[in-house]
Amino acid sequence: MNKINFVEERNLRIESLANNGKGSKESFYNELMQSKLGEKELILEAFNFAQSIEYDHEGLSKESYLAHPLRVASMSLRYIDDATQNSTILALLHNIFEVGQVSRKIVKEKFGVLINDAISTLTVNRELQWDSSYKEEYYSKIRSFPGPAMEIKVLDKFDNIFLIGQNPEEDIRIKYINEIRKYIIPMAEIVLPELSEAFEYACSMGEKS
Repeated sequence: MNKINFVEERNLRIESLANNGKGSKESFYNELMQSKLGEKELILEAFNFAQSIEYDHEGLSKESYLAHPLRVASMSLRYIDDATQNSTILALLHNIFEVGQVSRKIVKEKFGVLINDAISTLTVNRELQWDSSYKEEYYSKIRSFPGPAMEIKVLDKFDNIFLIGQNPEEDIRIKYINEIRKYIIPMAEIVLPELSEAFEYACSMGEKS
């Protein structure tokens, strides 16, 4: 994964947005079925749960947005060497408290306290997202959280970096890329080192887009 076709990856995501995420559900399901994970029942429950949620993401339909966590979940199966039921479920549900209409009580009942707390830890307070003190604390909590929170955060940002050039606000693009270089790539070097070089290359391409 050290060398990536940035344009191809970007175009795949642009096409997905244009086609309401067509094919993303099937792609994840096939990836899951072909994986070495033995226990898939609860993952499939999370898969169905993710599809049942009403998402509120500006400018995106529910189906277009859902393609993102499905891609993150697919990547978790591919790149996390010790991928587990929890890492896959967290990938599928990592943003539901931020952009989904869902009860935390239900999440605890269905998927347990650890998944609920991991999602909460990954959830960004958008009102404070560019506050430096908040971000230091936010990433500190992710680094110290048990389980696959760091891996899923890295994959979340890796999926997003290919579309950063679509943001018309240059200052936001630069802030986003600077955040990745300061916090995400160092985490990638620890938990998903095979992605770190590709991540840096994607950031460089994102600056030029």
